[in-house]
Amino acid sequence: MPTPISWWRIDDARDIAVDHGSDPHDGQVQGGTVWTAGQLNGSLAVDGISGHVEVEPADSYHLTERFTLAAWMAVLAPRP
Repeated sequence: MPTPISWWRIDDARDIAVDHGSDPHDGQVQGGTVWTAGQLNGSLAVDGISGHVEVEPADSYHLTERFTLAAWMAVLAPRP
C-alpha cells in the first residue's frame, strides 16, 4: 500500500494541523474554528463561514494520476 502524501489527523488542538504523511506540509488553522472533543482525541469545529485549515501549495500536490481523498467528519444542521 502506498504511503499517503499528506495526512492531517486534525486532533492536535494547536494552531497548526500537523501533516503525518510522507511529504509533510503542516496546515495553519484559520478563521472561525474551535478545538473540541472528537471521536479520538480532539477535533476541529469550523463555523462554515471563515473556518478552515490552509496548506501552502507544493509540487507533491500536482497529481497527474488517480488518487483517493478521504475525510471523516460530522455535518451539523445550520443554526437558524
